[in-house]
Amino acid sequence: MRNCVTALLVVAALMLTATNASASVSRWVVIFHIVDANDDGAISAGELDGFCRLVGGMLFSWADRNSDGLVSRQEARLIPIIGRGWFNFAFDAIDTDDDGAISRPELRQAYVRYGRRLFNLVDLNDDGVLTPREFRIVCRFLLNL
Repeated sequence: MRNCVTALLVVAALMLTATNASASVSRWVVIFHIVDANDDGAISAGELDGFCRLVGGMLFSWADRNSDGLVSRQEARLIPIIGRGWFNFAFDAIDTDDDGAISRPELRQAYVRYGRRLFNLVDLNDDGVLTPREFRIVCRFLLNL
């Protein structure tokens, strides 16, 4: 239950501030503290993995407007937290069967394929956890924060 509440708070915060560039609290800092489930000041691969799976599933359900079990390109464009600069690249990379829609299995496969690689790429000191500085790189790249 805590995970669902946490994910809802993060998604709501991101959506509410997606167009508010002058938000007083940096969104990436808020997200960092929520993802850092054990409050040790670092995000482990497991913490990031659990958070991404939870939020990804919730965003998938929200974006699937017609409840057909797929998120079309048009539906995905309605997600306000996706950085527009890399939308087409990301969508095409996830839509592996080229049917113009992303299924839950495709989303899971994309996370397995790219999630761990991204974690390893931004874990600059290779210690197996993301510091606030390293996590900010993720947020800037993925969410334009």
